[in-house]
Amino acid sequence: MTTEIAVLNKQSVALAADSAVTTSSKVFQSANKIFSLSKVHPVGIMIFASAQFMGVPWETIIKLYRKELGSKSFPRLSDYAKDFLKFIETNPTLKANYYPEKIIVQQNVGFILDAVTKQIHNKVKKHCDKTGTASEDDIKKITRDEFDSFFAWLNDLSDADVRASVTLEDFSKAFQNDLDIIYENIAKRFAYGRNFKKKIMAAAYNYCTKRLPLKGYSGVVFAGFGDEEIFPATETYHIESLILGKVVTYRSSPHCAAISPTVLARLVGFAQDDMISMFMNGIHPRFAKTATDCYSEILKSLVDPMVDAFNIPAKKQKNVRGKLNELLVDIQKSLEDKLAQEQLVNFIGPTMQVVSVLPPLEVAGLAEAMVNLTTLQRQISSQEDESVGGPTDVALISKGDGFIWVKRKHYFDPELNPHFFNTYFRSCVNGKENIRDDI
Repeated sequence: MTTEIAVLNKQSVALAADSAVTTSSKVFQSANKIFSLSKVHPVGIMIFASAQFMGVPWETIIKLYRKELGSKSFPRLSDYAKDFLKFIETNPTLKANYYPEKIIVQQNVGFILDAVTKQIHNKVKKHCDKTGTASEDDIKKITRDEFDSFFAWLNDLSDADVRASVTLEDFSKAFQNDLDIIYENIAKRFAYGRNFKKKIMAAAYNYCTKRLPLKGYSGVVFAGFGDEEIFPATETYHIESLILGKVVTYRSSPHCAAISPTVLARLVGFAQDDMISMFMNGIHPRFAKTATDCYSEILKSLVDPMVDAFNIPAKKQKNVRGKLNELLVDIQKSLEDKLAQEQLVNFIGPTMQVVSVLPPLEVAGLAEAMVNLTTLQRQISSQEDESVGGPTDVALISKGDGFIWVKRKHYFDPELNPHFFNTYFRSCVNGKENIRDDI
């Protein structure tokens, strides 16, 4: 896991990230998550969630892209993002080393079966607890109901961008043989009935091409300036895999930001961003949710006592309860609106006002402090895993100075590796690599 932040004002954007990476039950604290996307232009990139794409480390992919990009630039930051996504789809070196797509599809079908199997077991257990037994017909009905419910849930999710270029028919033709092998085992385990094979294929297609909230993905944050942009921006994508050679991704709008003459500052947290949210909003998001749920439960609990207190005739009670529920929903919304206004006026507004005028170095310091705050909280909390930690890397990107490291860990001693620094500042000019002697 990780915690990361982008802090933006009109002058610059600062990126900060911890160094923790979790593999199975182990946590290592030396991962790199921030990189320059170009050696000569003011653009950076930051990674969270999965550290690999189709079995290839993101660090390797980013540095291959940076080499191919050379001195090329784009008018807008969003153009860098689109070009990067095209690169991971089409680069022959990467394509030759990705996981086979059929493995991704088979894994996704496995996730579907695991999720539904758990629900079936839970429902059968509840049925047995209630009735003392579960007949074969009972189990068949529960199985069908749970699969149908899961299929419907998948179908209702929002589409990822890849759906525009990969149809169910294309998907079925490509992976029919691979899924037939799995289906033979599925049919033996589950007594679903007719059309099960067809529905499993449709579910696999949906699972691979929908925006699933819990599916494994990599978060990729682009930050900086395009040639035609005076103010900084961030573009964030959730990237999952390739299907039929097309990247499965979608733009995460809540994690995108752009400074403008009217938007003077932004703080955008990524991954474990609860402490950043608490700093901004004046209340921990988990506590805020608990409080909202409590308001709702308390208000709902008032309906029956109010009906009883006023001796409402039985034939009118249903209508009165409906009216009271509507009134209480309005009361709760009014309360939430007032609390949101309080947050804006006394917490978010004053903070953004100061951030908007911070000099670049102070912007970097704020970004670092936000990451360190989360690291400290995870260290001293008995209810949290220490999945955030290690050195905090901080980069600052400005229009004039480009991508600058404020704090960065090295896994090697710079004095023992002068060749690294001698060869790093190479730029691609007219298709040739040249040592830059002006830096």
